[in-house]
Amino acid sequence: MSENDEKPEPRSNAGSGLAIGIAIGLAIGAGFGVALGNIGVGIGMGVAIGVALGPAFDGARKGGAANAEGEPDTDPDADDDRGPRAD
Repeated sequence: MSENDEKPEPRSNAGSGLAIGIAIGLAIGAGFGVALGNIGVGIGMGVAIGVALGPAFDGARKGGAANAEGEPDTDPDADDDRGPRAD
């Protein structure tokens, strides 16, 4: 592969941001559930946290900010009033 070749998208969704978010959310939620004395409530909270943060994990994994659909933001300056970045 040359330098300019793009990496192919993974075939599996096992490494997707949503899956990672749910896994982390479940682990954190189970800990909250034990602390609250109701594991079901904790796991429910963990799934909600994981679904909410999944697109952020996906964007970070792909090397950019994620938009609402979980896809990388192609123009990070589009909604920024400060002008273009000086990279």
